[in-house]
Amino acid sequence: MIAIPRNEEETFKRKFVSKKMLVSLIKKLENEKTPVTVKEDNNSNLLIELKVNDSKWFAVLGSSWRNKKYQAYIDIDEYRREVRFFDIIKEAEFVAGSFEQVGERFFTRGMMIDTKEQSRLLGIRSDLSIGEIYKYKFDPETIRSMIKKICNDHGWDFKRVLFR
Repeated sequence: MIAIPRNEEETFKRKFVSKKMLVSLIKKLENEKTPVTVKEDNNSNLLIELKVNDSKWFAVLGSSWRNKKYQAYIDIDEYRREVRFFDIIKEAEFVAGSFEQVGERFFTRGMMIDTKEQSRLLGIRSDLSIGEIYKYKFDPETIRSMIKKICNDHGWDFKRVLFR
């Protein structure tokens, strides 16, 4: 008797779907419950975007803003029945303070392990009222795990990659 490793045994049990069907299943993530957009991209098969934060407010010397966006690039290899997943977080912020004006741009990409974020800002809103400007909780693992489940349940191997 030949022993089959557990992961290969599970591969035989999975139901395989075509690339077109897999893309349509992933596109179903784009609904009212999940604020993501799924687009077909030129460089990649799919691009998933989530606007985590897009806020504007008034600081001492003028308006300030902060943008944070999560992007996931999905390359689907039909020959290997493999889905390669690459994610990136892009942030940009500008704050006009009393003695300085600070602008920052930075991004995180590659393998983000156990990244969870929660943020809240109180201040003067752009309509000149005082209160909460933004409040969010963000965990990229939620989107990643949804994509992984779709792929694994339909016969595709899910692999995270460091580079596109």
